[in-house]
Amino acid sequence: MTRGVLFDLYGVVMRVQTPEAIAAIERAAGFGGPDLWEPFWALRAPYDHGVQSGRAYWAAVAATSGRSIADPDAVIAAEVAGWSWPDDQMVDYVRGLARRCPVGVLSDVPVDVIEMLERDQPWIGRLPSVTLSGRVGKGKPDAAVFRLAVAGLGLAPQDVLFTDDRPRNVEAARRCGLRGVVFEGLDALRPLVDAHLAGRDVGLPRHGPRSAMVWQPDGIQEE
Repeated sequence: MTRGVLFDLYGVVMRVQTPEAIAAIERAAGFGGPDLWEPFWALRAPYDHGVQSGRAYWAAVAATSGRSIADPDAVIAAEVAGWSWPDDQMVDYVRGLARRCPVGVLSDVPVDVIEMLERDQPWIGRLPSVTLSGRVGKGKPDAAVFRLAVAGLGLAPQDVLFTDDRPRNVEAARRCGLRGVVFEGLDALRPLVDAHLAGRDVGLPRHGPRSAMVWQPDGIQEE
């Protein structure tokens, strides 16, 4: 029996933005605090899903707070730089795991960040399943992206363990029939992955045991 593992990127394999990175974004934008960060997250989906350019996104962020940005390209560059730091220990772990089983990544990232990842982290592109929102036009917790990621691994969803630092995304994965665990560091994750690959029940979906799940081309149905 073949089983696989699916990883979120940011907060798991790649590091989230540091205070220094956040300060650099604010300097480039010319403002910060709630005026920046509330619309930054509230307006994020179209940019992350590849249907809005970085310039249009940052213009919308600024306009929401009655601001303007003199050099949007500088802000985009500062933001991308803030997403550029890998967790080296996790990268080594994921690359090593990829020699043992099918491994993929599923992450919400805009095209500007994807282009940086393709340049600086080329190993990601060599994984059998790479599902990035800016390329596929949708993101978590949409069930469609989980189906795409699972299809890339060539496995049934109940044979895939998904880990993410956000509980709501883990719950979304479970609703799609995957097994899911909230990422709490490599030391906590490693034994769960080992147990999963050994065929033991880890991160079971709330639908119930494996025998109650049926994989269909358009998703999960319950018997």
